Amino acid sequence: MIRRPPRSTLFPYTTLFRSGKDYNICQPLLDAIVSHLNSPTFSHTLQRTFAPAVAVLHGTSFRNGNSLSKRSRLEQELDIPDVLQGEIARLDRRFKVNLDPIQNGGSKTVHLICQLDDKNLPCVPPIMLAVPMNYPLKAPRCETSSEEYESTQFLQKIHRTLSARLSNMPDNFSITSLLDTWEMSVRQACTVATSN
Repeated sequence: MIRRPPRSTLFPYTTLFRSGKDYNICQPLLDAIVSHLNSPTFSHTLQRTFAPAVAVLHGTSFRNGNSLSKRSRLEQELDIPDVLQGEIARLDRRFKVNLDPIQNGGSKTVHLICQLDDKNLPCVPPIMLAVPMNYPLKAPRCETSSEEYESTQFLQKIHRTLSARLSNMPDNFSITSLLDTWEMSVRQACTVATSN
């Protein structure tokens, strides 16, 4: 018969932190988490802190394999020009750009969903870009959802400002300049909202 050693010899480090009551070794971490639960950046901080460790522990297969295969099939069906891929790769981090998942595979136009992720600006609905295959010889087309951008006065102001700025742009412009124009429209609507 095999005898187990006493618990105190199996886990000697837990006895070092014991006072009169049983003490949880993770209590300082739990206290820190509880004290920051109401922080607006709490989930972001948790993601930055624990995501690398979780990735190492569980491997990199967090996502469903089907979504990756759908994306690769969509990219294979579309021949995305290198110029477009390079420009998107060089965009500032505040712009998040993805392929439209409901894009028609036989279309010669690349449809992109663009989101503005700036901590100093309010959250606004994404815009859709239709990029022709002969880009940059032909400018991209901006498509804002009328339902989303007509829902509040603030979003209506962004939509009007963006439309006015786009009408004043030259015939040929880049995706970068279009996204910068969108961001400036949001900033202008914010300054008007705060001055009223």
